[in-house]
Amino acid sequence: MAAGAGGRSRLRTSDADREQVVELLKAAFVQGRLAKDEFDVRVGQVLASRTYAELDAAVAGIPEGVAAVQPPWTRLGAYVASRRHKSAIGQYERALADQERMHGPDHPATIMARAALAAALRMAGKMKNAIGQYERVLADRERIRGPDHLDTIVARANLAFAYRSAGRLREAVPAYERTLADRERVQGLDHQDTLAARANLAACYQLARRLTDRTRPMAPLRHPPVRRVRGRPAVPARRPPATGASAKARASSGRSGVSSRSWS
Repeated sequence: MAAGAGGRSRLRTSDADREQVVELLKAAFVQGRLAKDEFDVRVGQVLASRTYAELDAAVAGIPEGVAAVQPPWTRLGAYVASRRHKSAIGQYERALADQERMHGPDHPATIMARAALAAALRMAGKMKNAIGQYERVLADRERIRGPDHLDTIVARANLAFAYRSAGRLREAVPAYERTLADRERVQGLDHQDTLAARANLAACYQLARRLTDRTRPMAPLRHPPVRRVRGRPAVPARRPPATGASAKARASSGRSGVSSRSWS
């Protein structure tokens, strides 16, 4: 959505304006232009926006025609809203097969269809299959677009989020670290996507630390030694007689009138 120049950027937006921008973000997310975490951050910005300038900031870097030209397999939002994950997965698998057959595996439309299938699998809880598709999308993006292209960075961020969702933190942490480094180098330290990448990495660090503390082994409990006598049950060994400072402490305790024996 493009805001006009000058005073229009300060005009107040309506609910219809915000809904239109949210639909644009949905289309960009399904097409692989936004990572899941970035999508959430930008939607939050849209819902909190009050002026056209704030809406422009939420859709920075997204082509204006994304929502108008979205292919038929990008209707992920409707499937998610109705919880028809199985139907969505079947449609996306068929769309991917059609794109591969018509355009080949390296065509942008094929890669976008694969990214949409990966998102549907993740939302349906099929994490192993989703991660396999996300890894393929990242490999294709790197090979075709190069490591510094925004599509490649988004693909790595989506894979990192899938790793984290599946509990595979050993793989999620380095993927988030690489995403942050790429964002800082390509988009700058103060870009909103860089800030979101830094927050995602911090959250992953925190989650990994909680799990490490939770699984850390406890120190074994110390029990008094047990003396065994043939033919009798085992009894704890008697404490050895006190010597040195311990003996003096017991003697002074006895002199103060404190008795350890109880009388009936």
